[in-house]
Amino acid sequence: MTLASSFLVALVAISGVLVLLTIATTAHKALRAARARRQARVEARTGACSSEFSFHRYRRWRDLASAFLAAIVENVGYRQLHAWWRLQGLWRFIRRQDNGWGVMTRVGFTTPSPADEPA
Repeated sequence: MTLASSFLVALVAISGVLVLLTIATTAHKALRAARARRQARVEARTGACSSEFSFHRYRRWRDLASAFLAAIVENVGYRQLHAWWRLQGLWRFIRRQDNGWGVMTRVGFTTPSPADEPA
């Protein structure tokens, strides 16, 4: 085995270890993110129940069940719509389209005095 080939073998081995470490780190971050999302869903679903056990705000079980159902249903639709908006924004950014807010005229509660008008 020549010096160049042994150097190449060592380089491949080291790069393999680096790739494995990168994969392990990425998998660990993905698992932590999934765990956080799962915990958020559980907290959203149990929020109504825990507040009921603490404060007794609901008079009937049907009211508690409707609050529990609302905590589940509120995640359906909005998350998908928000993901769609994010994809649209990413596509506009990639295509370098104008992402401005456009013209927004200020509307207040009082009429501006002539001194406040721009020249």
